[in-house]
Formats: sequence, C-alpha cells, structure tokens
Amino acid sequence: MLRCLPFSIQLLNFLTLCLLAACNLEKEVEIVLPAHQSELVVEAYLEPGKPYRLLLTQTQAYFDSLNFPFVADANVVIRVNEQAVRLQPTFLVDTATNKVYNYASVETVPSNYEDTFTLTIDDVEGRRITATTKLSRRVEIDSLAWFYNDRNFAYLLTLFTDDPNTQDYYRLLINRDSLTSGADVDILLDDVLLGGDQVPLATNYSYEYGDTLFVRLFHLDEPYYHYLRSLQDARSSNGNPFAQPSPLKSGVSGGYGVFTGLAYEQRRIVLE
Repeated sequence: MLRCLPFSIQLLNFLTLCLLAACNLEKEVEIVLPAHQSELVVEAYLEPGKPYRLLLTQTQAYFDSLNFPFVADANVVIRVNEQAVRLQPTFLVDTATNKVYNYASVETVPSNYEDTFTLTIDDVEGRRITATTKLSRRVEIDSLAWFYNDRNFAYLLTLFTDDPNTQDYYRLLINRDSLTSGADVDILLDDVLLGGDQVPLATNYSYEYGDTLFVRLFHLDEPYYHYLRSLQDARSSNGNPFAQPSPLKSGVSGGYGVFTGLAYEQRRIVLE
C-alpha cells in the first residue's frame, strides 16, 4: 500500500534538492574598473611670521599599492601685494605637530589681514591648482575651567566671545600630552545661532588629575570650515553601507585640498 508523504515534508525535500544543486553553480565575474586619473592634492596653511610651507601630493587608485604620492618639480608660487614668493622643493617635518611639507620658502608670511593671498601650482604633467585666501584674526580664549565628578573624572569648559557683527567659524582642538597625538576633542562651530554671546564649549568627563592638555581655538574662514565639515562627514559615512556617500568640498580649484590662513590661540594646562 502506497503512503503519501505530508506536503510539508515533500516541500522540504524539494528545497533541499534545489540547494544541493545550486552549490555547483559558480560564475566568475570580472569587473573592469576605469583608469584612474590622478589629481593634485594640496595642504597649505599660512601663519604670520612663519615660512611659507605646503604639502603637494596626488590622488591614487583604490587598489594601488600604498606609498607616498609626493609631487616633485612643480612650480609653486604664492602672491600677495604684487610680491611673488616661489616655494622650492624640499622635505620638512614640523616636530611639534609631525606635519610634513615638501615645498617651502625662506620668506615668512606677512601679517596682511586685508590683502588677498593667491596660490598657483603647475606641475610637469600640465595640471594646475589655483586658490585664494585671506588671513583671519585670532580669537582669544576668555577662560578655561575644569570640574570633577564623584569618580574623579573631569570635564573641560572653554569660554570665548563671538563677534556679533561678522559671520564666523571656529574649531576647538584638545590634545592630551602633546600636539603629535590625535586630538581628543575636535569641534566645528558655525556662529549663525550664537548672536555674539560668550560661547561655552564643554567636553565629556574624559580627564584625570595631572593630565596635560593643549587647547587650541581656531578662527576659520568659510571655505576651510566647509572643507573640514566635509572631511568629518566622509569619515562618518566611510565603511557604513547604509550611509550616503559624502563628497569632499575642496577649498581649491583644479584639484583637492585647502589653502587658508591659520589663526588660533593655544593654551597648555595641567589639571590639578
């Protein structure tokens, strides 16, 4: 006498046979990536009283071997007040910050806050970067204070005053122990909602008795602010499959990077 298996068991057997058959299905897919066109990348920060210095590199393809893509033999000129300063190829390391530069000049940046600085870079491949900027004036830190909780961890409070008559952008960096370590705190701030009041910026309860902190308050121009903001957005979306890709807002034309003046106050404190 024949017995019919229940439908659920028949269905399970059928799906099992389908899965076993699918195990032998393989297909190699070769993805042809378009050729990568390298573009120039520049980091140039103007600090009054310090030599002109910048880092010039170029972009690399995603799967290229890691190396240092320095660009040599470029014609790098910064102009201000009809004076042209030519930066020469070199290799410098700022031991205070570990920043690297491959172009520099013995001439120092003048304290010309009303004049426009113009950067022009031409390399041997015919690529060109241009950019302009003005120096920002330093904004003073009014005070620094720290407060401990019942577990002996402290938060740091930074106070400064915003100018109500101008549109301003700020960055607060706090490093522990040295400027060569990564920043514990990196805050970007647009003063559109501040209204000229005294601005308080507080950290988490991250610090302990005896910690040495380097506090820097930067006064940014608008292009540099948007460049830094886009970098933060790109880091947040990188590796997140659900995040929208974030484009980098370059502060220069013809490539990527930033050309800006650095205006900041720095204080070193030891928590007691």
